[in-house]
Amino acid sequence: MIQGRPLEFLCDTGACRTVVSSGIKLPESRNTILVKSADGALTRSPLSKPVSVVDPVTGWRKRASVVVAPSCPLNLLGRDLMSAFKISVVPVGNGMRAIRTDESEECFLQSDHPDSQGVYYSLRPVIDDLAQSKLLMNTALSVLPNPSKIEMPIIKLHVTMALRPDVDHTYQDSFFSYSPVVLSTTHLITDGDACSVASVLLPTVVTPFHDVSTPPHISLTRNSSTRLECLGHMVEKATRASDFVSTHFHDSDDWQYSPSTGLYRLPLLVLLHCMPAVDPLQ
Repeated sequence: MIQGRPLEFLCDTGACRTVVSSGIKLPESRNTILVKSADGALTRSPLSKPVSVVDPVTGWRKRASVVVAPSCPLNLLGRDLMSAFKISVVPVGNGMRAIRTDESEECFLQSDHPDSQGVYYSLRPVIDDLAQSKLLMNTALSVLPNPSKIEMPIIKLHVTMALRPDVDHTYQDSFFSYSPVVLSTTHLITDGDACSVASVLLPTVVTPFHDVSTPPHISLTRNSSTRLECLGHMVEKATRASDFVSTHFHDSDDWQYSPSTGLYRLPLLVLLHCMPAVDPLQ
């Protein structure tokens, strides 16, 4: 039952989050999630505000944010609530069956589903800040001559906060309690050809949730041979470099250049309102 209303669900161990498609209208939050369908298509769906979910058999209760996806053909009970309610999917003679397990029993539910490539937690600018995101991207594009550069789609700009092999409920519950937060970029960093990234200053409340090796950043553009994670290393190099000097770059004297790294940087303050998000790694 959700919010006191009985609903039927298909137990889906391939779904990391519970999906509600019909039977009840839920209040939507400003958080969204990328949903990967069986055919590999990616769509962005809203997450509900925390709602009360009750197992009518055991009476166990859980507050959770679920995916609101009217286009999904069925309501899906994902691994998040299957774990909370100790529901497992086990093989039987004519297929698979969902069962409830006692704490003393072995659970067949695999949190590290073999089809899962992991998830990443991020801070994602809200749609209302689209103009600010475009300002950031356009500033980078104005100084990059390489015609084959690959742009990060504006709606996918984000600050990666953590990588996990699967949904980390302890981390997620705490991280998602901060919404929205305001962060600021500090520098635009580029190789002067095709790669660019913005370094970011995180607000104090979410700094403890930053759990990746490279400094906080927003990836903007790259070339075909550069992986996204390499852009984070550009920020790391620029942060460590002590030889930045003022230089004239693309008709501007505001840029700085580091001979030891070959990187250019421009002091750039852009404020972004961001929401916590979790998405599957592609």
